[in-house]
Amino acid sequence: MFKKEFFKDKTILLLSLILGLMTLFNILSVLLRTSLSQNTTTLRFWTLQGSPQIEKQAPAQLYSFAIFAVFVAVISFVLSYKLYEIYKPSAYALLLFTMFVILTNTIVSGALLNLQQ
Repeated sequence: MFKKEFFKDKTILLLSLILGLMTLFNILSVLLRTSLSQNTTTLRFWTLQGSPQIEKQAPAQLYSFAIFAVFVAVISFVLSYKLYEIYKPSAYALLLFTMFVILTNTIVSGALLNLQQ
């Protein structure tokens, strides 16, 4: 009964669909915009006492953003499945928080990919 109830909940389905689309967008944006033809790419950028500091790595390191998005989405869906039985709003809140994490991941990876060009 619980499984049917979880998968028939329209709010869970909507949040899961949006989360899946956001994750797919993040994956595609990282995979399509990463240029493996360069030897190094900027992976981290920060300022220290007014001077810019740049950490360069192989371009394939940017794929970790896509892997992180998949990992976070799958784990949050499994956890929301478990939380749904205990307290429904906590499952909703977890999926909403995960959307925020994926959105932040997309913004950060986009910023680093813009530094690459």
